[in-house]
Parts: sequence; C-alpha cells; structure tokens
Amino acid sequence: MDISILIKSLRSVSSDSSKNELLKNLISSVLDVSVSDIPSIIKCYSSDSSKVEAVKIIIKSTNAKNIEVKDVKNILKNFSSDSSKVEVVNFLQPIFTKLNVSDISNILTTLSSDSSKISIIKILKSKLTGSRLNKTDVENIFKNISSDSSKIDCIKYLFHCIDRNFNTLTSVLNNISSDSSKHDVIKYFKEFGFFISNLGSDDVFIILETISSNSTKSDIIKTLKSILIDLVININQDVFCEKLSTSINSRSQYTKACQSLLLKDEFVLKHEPSEENVFISDSFGNIDMSMGCWDMSKSKTKPGVFCNKVHQTISNGKSTEIRTYSDGRIETIITSYS
Repeated sequence: MDISILIKSLRSVSSDSSKNELLKNLISSVLDVSVSDIPSIIKCYSSDSSKVEAVKIIIKSTNAKNIEVKDVKNILKNFSSDSSKVEVVNFLQPIFTKLNVSDISNILTTLSSDSSKISIIKILKSKLTGSRLNKTDVENIFKNISSDSSKIDCIKYLFHCIDRNFNTLTSVLNNISSDSSKHDVIKYFKEFGFFISNLGSDDVFIILETISSNSTKSDIIKTLKSILIDLVININQDVFCEKLSTSINSRSQYTKACQSLLLKDEFVLKHEPSEENVFISDSFGNIDMSMGCWDMSKSKTKPGVFCNKVHQTISNGKSTEIRTYSDGRIETIITSYS
C-alpha cells in the first residue's frame, strides 16, 4: 500500500479513535513508511492526544532506529500544546541521533513555556555526552528561555557539558536579570569546580560590573572569599581597594567586602566611599527654586512653569538633582564639588 492511500483512508474516518484503530491495522502494509511521513499522517487527526498515539503506533510498527532533528521539528509543528510536544520528544528520545546544542535550541523554538523547554532539556541532556558547550552555545539556548529561574535550571541540567571558565560565567551573568539569580549562578559555579584557580583581580571587577546592588556585590565577595584571600595577598591592595570602592560605592557594603578579604586597614580607609546623603523635597504646589541650596544656573525652566518635586542626591563630591516641573518635564542637574 502506498502512503497516500493510508492517508486517504484515515481522512475517510470521522473519529480520531477510529482512525488510530485503522492505522494499527494498515500501517504494516504500507511500503517504505518512514519518520518523515509522520507529519502528513497526523495531520488527519484533530486532537493532540490522538496524534501522540498515532506517532507511537507508527514508530513501534516501523521499528524506526533513528530520527533527525528536522523531522522532530516537523512533527512537533502539528501539536498545539506544549505538554503533547514534550510527551512526543520523550517517546522519541531513544531513537534520537547524537545531538549538538544547536539541535536542542531548534527544538526549543517549537515550545512556548519555559517549564516545557526545561523539560525538553532534561530529556535530551544525555544526548549531548561528549559535547562541550561554550559561551556562544549557552547564549543561543538562553535566547529561547525567558525567566531567570529557568535559565538557572538549564545551567544545572547542562552543567556536565558546559565549559566551566570565566567567559562562560560572565556570559551567563550577562543574560540573567536579577542580582539574586546572578549570585545563585556564581555559587553554583563555585560549588562545582568553576575556573576559580585562574581567577585574576581584574576578573573580580568584571563579575561585579554585571551586578547592580552594592549589597549583592559585597555578598559575592564573601562567596568568593576562599579564592580571593589568596589572590589579594599577592596583589597591590592599594589599587584593589581603589577599584573596589568604585564598584561598591556604599561605605557599609565596601567595608563589609574588605573585611571578608582581610584587606589592610590603611588601604581600606584610604579609599572608603563617602557616606551618601539624600535630600528629598516633594510638593504638589510651587517649590521656590530661588531659595535655599537649589542651583538654577543650569536650569532651562520657562517663565510661568514651577517645580513641584525635587530629588537630590549628594555622594562622593557630586550632587544629582532630578526636578519635575508643572509642564511634565523632568530635568537632571549634575554638579561636581572640588
């Protein structure tokens, strides 16, 4: 029997369950049916569950030994739900040929939810044995995943084949949004034998550049304490403290980080950030900008327009004012003090 006759016969039957009964009876008589024919066959069905059953019938009846990624993608395109796609991939997993990371990325593009994508990675991770994932590979997978938590799960499932070096770590950090998640990644890399012995002092600051919060930066210094203590013994602590105070510009968090590394007090105090003072003035009426400390020399305020909110920050010899005006305009004034 030709495949076209099988498809015509399936289309002549109304219910999906009856189609699968017919498929069981006819599939063995079809000449040269292959996995590439599956998409054409399952298009005859309405429900995802019946399509899944049809895939299982075809694979079992034809004793298929391997399947290529392009065929898998063509099969998955015929399913509407992620859960059905995951079920199909799980069933087909034993006959997958050896995969590379681009193959997994291609399969991920057929799914919608992060949880389903992580399920696919979990199912297929064993097929990557012998492959090494560099920073570009990790970035390509991350393009298909939205949430930080799912990206961390992805790293955990693929850690056995990820290049555990500085470039991969920074790539991962740059593709994650929240500071807390970035800290979790650093702890995970450290726990499982990340590059650590080759970490340089400048590398530390490259890591800290990916972090927004001063407190998280200080916590990361503490996490890397066991590596960094040996490092700072053999470097110029004066220069290190200067760079650290630029990266961690909160006095309390800078001090906390320095204490973790047992840095010399003379250098710690020399580069200690100034305490930050914040003055906020909020009003729904007119703020007289000609009074007090407000510098109007740099303002571009039009006649008749008044300021109704000022947020001023003074830190490390620099004043930053964010002014909101009655015409909706927002103005930033920066002044440096000698």
